[in-house]
Amino acid sequence: MNPEDNFEFGPLPSDDFEVSQFLAGLLAGAAIGAGLALLFAPKPGEEARRDVASAYASVADCAAEAVDTVRDRVAASLVEVREKTAEVVEEARSTVEEWISKSKQTILETRERLDGAVDAGREAYESRRAELDAQLESSPED
Repeated sequence: MNPEDNFEFGPLPSDDFEVSQFLAGLLAGAAIGAGLALLFAPKPGEEARRDVASAYASVADCAAEAVDTVRDRVAASLVEVREKTAEVVEEARSTVEEWISKSKQTILETRERLDGAVDAGREAYESRRAELDAQLESSPED
């Protein structure tokens, strides 16, 4: 059995924050390693200072590049989030306006039916009252 068959890669960074943390750790490790290597290397002081300055400049350039990359990704994500948010808001607004329109129409239709029912009830009442009044007038009084 090959030991490499059991090796699994860990999860890849899933967002810009994890990537920036990884890059920050990588840069810090590189800077510390370069500094320690220069301090323990057998070189004269002036040459060691130049090497440290050069290593620092290299790490600073790399860090600036990483910051620019993260900034660009965040800016692109922000634009995408704004666009998607605007789409969702517009869709929600459209849906709510449609519901309001349908609700108004339903209320108007219900009111018309109710008005019709009230009118029919009033007519039935008046008709029945007229019938009863006629019966009372035509019935012999005791």
